[in-house]
Amino acid sequence: MTINEYETSVMRTWNKTPSWDMQLVNVALGLGESGEVQNLVKKLILHKRTVPIELIWDELGDVLYYVVAACQITGTSVETIMEMNRKKLEERYPGGFKEGVN
Repeated sequence: MTINEYETSVMRTWNKTPSWDMQLVNVALGLGESGEVQNLVKKLILHKRTVPIELIWDELGDVLYYVVAACQITGTSVETIMEMNRKKLEERYPGGFKEGVN
């Protein structure tokens, strides 16, 4: 599946009925799914519990859904955001990441 195909799939299931600002609220609240990833990592590392990696992947899928929806309803694409982020990171770390170096 390509990014564009996934974007189309997300928007097929996205509720476009609310106003733009309420869709943005939905996205912002939906990104709370990232806390589910944090919770699973906490259980794995701090609580020494077994956490199937598939559970983390499932929650990452939920986060991705809301990221894609956020891009779409704000008038951009995931590819555009990826490129913007790539440029920012290349400027910030022109020689690549090195521990202890800002």
